[in-house]
Amino acid sequence: MAQQTQGGAATGLQNSGQQAVAALLKQVVLDPTALVESTGKPLPANGNWSIGKNVPAACPQTTDGCFLILYRVPDQKVSCEWVVRLTGDGSSGIILDQNEDASRYLLRRLPTSQAAEILVTNKKPVYPPIAAAAHVSGQVIIKILVSPEGTVEKAFVVSGPEMLRTSSIDAAKGYIFKPLMAGTKAVPFETNVAFDFSSVGSAKGVTSRP
Repeated sequence: MAQQTQGGAATGLQNSGQQAVAALLKQVVLDPTALVESTGKPLPANGNWSIGKNVPAACPQTTDGCFLILYRVPDQKVSCEWVVRLTGDGSSGIILDQNEDASRYLLRRLPTSQAAEILVTNKKPVYPPIAAAAHVSGQVIIKILVSPEGTVEKAFVVSGPEMLRTSSIDAAKGYIFKPLMAGTKAVPFETNVAFDFSSVGSAKGVTSRP
């Protein structure tokens, strides 16, 4: 009976650990611009995921599952680590801490609604006169990579009319956010910014999100 109980506990722990990895993968993405020093290439996606055996010190006193998650790449001296506490039914989690390699090679993927909560300054793009004269309108979506300090380091066009893209990128680079924290560390993240251009007759306007 004792062996069965221990086996069941081990299985439950393993399943919870897998849930923690799944919850983490909803929130992080490999940074294609971060190059590994030994290879000069981005960190590959074929590394090994594992769960730490001991409860991390960053875990609070709670009945929720809390795990150390590791991502290691064979033949490369990279070890990314996160502390994740499961919430609710275990399908989501909170990142309580992460190490330097995790911050260097992976980005937090922040929904626009969460990015809006830490937005300090936004900037509307200039409606290009030639686009307004041609009655070009529509939505431009820009993906931005935000530094730990909250400034936009890179901006890429996801979609939108060609004539409105340059102005949108320039505006997105002017966004400033509060630092995104993982425990006591400020971490980089990515999110999308949407600019809606409308032009009716001589009237024109731009709205932005977040």
